[in-house]
Amino acid sequence: MIRKVVDRVHEIVNANFNSDFATLAAAASVPAVTADIYKRWSADRFKLHTSAGVGVYHDGGGTSRRRPGSPAGAGRRDSRIEVVLDWYIKGDNEDETMVQTELAVDALLRSIDRLVPDETRLVWGAGDARESINWVITRTPQSTESRVAEERAIVRVPVTVRDEGL
Repeated sequence: MIRKVVDRVHEIVNANFNSDFATLAAAASVPAVTADIYKRWSADRFKLHTSAGVGVYHDGGGTSRRRPGSPAGAGRRDSRIEVVLDWYIKGDNEDETMVQTELAVDALLRSIDRLVPDETRLVWGAGDARESINWVITRTPQSTESRVAEERAIVRVPVTVRDEGL
């Protein structure tokens, strides 16, 4: 079940993030970048390989015991999986990377909105509780020696899934 959720979220982010980001960047008059999308990699791992990327992975969750099912023996379990969308960018213009990071969070929120309704019948909810989607942006200021600015945004969303036929 966890694997399926990470795969599904990655599929949606991979299909939509770069076009959503380009639309938002054009409206904000900042350069668009094409981000590499990584499944099960955090920015700590992929930032060595790219100047812009998004990692999709899980960071825990919660569930309950299997509920008894029909007379045929089928049961179900509802679970919450904490999915992390981990944006990273490095560039030579600190002001641009700041705005690009803010736009990346907006583009990632658009991907979250696409999770439900889910034709796979796997995802039943994503960030449904009030203010349950959280993000934090961290900045590494541009140093005079390296002339490189780094930004990272971590977006956390609880995804509700139903595992049936247990």
